Amino acid sequence: MLNPEGKKQMDAFKTAASNFVTEVTQSMEESREKSIFLTKIDEAVFFGAKAIAQMDDNHESKKDY
Repeated sequence: MLNPEGKKQMDAFKTAASNFVTEVTQSMEESREKSIFLTKIDEAVFFGAKAIAQMDDNHESKKDY
């Protein structure tokens, strides 16, 4: 489970990713390429979030449960 700092980092990461996608996709027409782009970004965000979640400093210690 994420501690408050981990949650803060996760929120900042997801907000930045969302802002990036919104900004970049505004100039794209609906197309196969845009769909592939969004799929790859979704994959990247998944692994980025996983990396943040796996950081030892971002976990609550087991004794806190």
